[in-house]
Amino acid sequence: MNSIKEKGITLVEIIIALFIIATFSLILVSDFPRIKQQYAVTRAAYKMAQDIKRVQDMSLSGVFSLDIPNIKGYGFYASARDHGNDDIRYIIYADRAVSGNNPDQKFDNDSIYGNAYFDCSEQTDPNEDCILEAIYFSKDSPGALIASISYVDSFDNEVGTNWASINFSPPNPNIKLFAEDSSGDGQAREQKIININISSNTRPDIRKTVLVNKAGLIEVK
Repeated sequence: MNSIKEKGITLVEIIIALFIIATFSLILVSDFPRIKQQYAVTRAAYKMAQDIKRVQDMSLSGVFSLDIPNIKGYGFYASARDHGNDDIRYIIYADRAVSGNNPDQKFDNDSIYGNAYFDCSEQTDPNEDCILEAIYFSKDSPGALIASISYVDSFDNEVGTNWASINFSPPNPNIKLFAEDSSGDGQAREQKIININISSNTRPDIRKTVLVNKAGLIEVK
């Protein structure tokens, strides 16, 4: 009768296995800060895109809050300026105008961008846009920031700008993209494509771009 011999694991094989595990663990630990930053930037970019789509859906529904008078649409606004409150990365606002007046379909007041308390419940001027929600990267995506904002001009050149306003008005909804013109006169002009570039505050090479165009396309690149 043939005997069956069972071969066990040798000490050399155990050492090799432990060496492989230790090597991969070392690689993972050494690259963990970069992985963490990549996650923060990716999370921030996709949340921003989802928030813009949410604003689009709010306007598409055509349902406006009875507590906030004279709402004509909803919008998204982001600024690359330093407003003294770096936690606020972008806002969702109500585009307002009194009855009989047409809204300007962009965020009215860049100076209140850094004031999270300037919300719709405290706004008394029926012609002034107001903040519905302020989004903080530090809560959900620490380490991420808006590195730059740009638009595509009539010659298909990408041009840097200080801020961008994306406005949706019912019923279609009608989409208006505004950005500060590169001429330096501080005037807002309608654009066809807005790019919002999000990067890591410690690794600028880690980057995602949220693109919005006049057709309503919202994507992360």
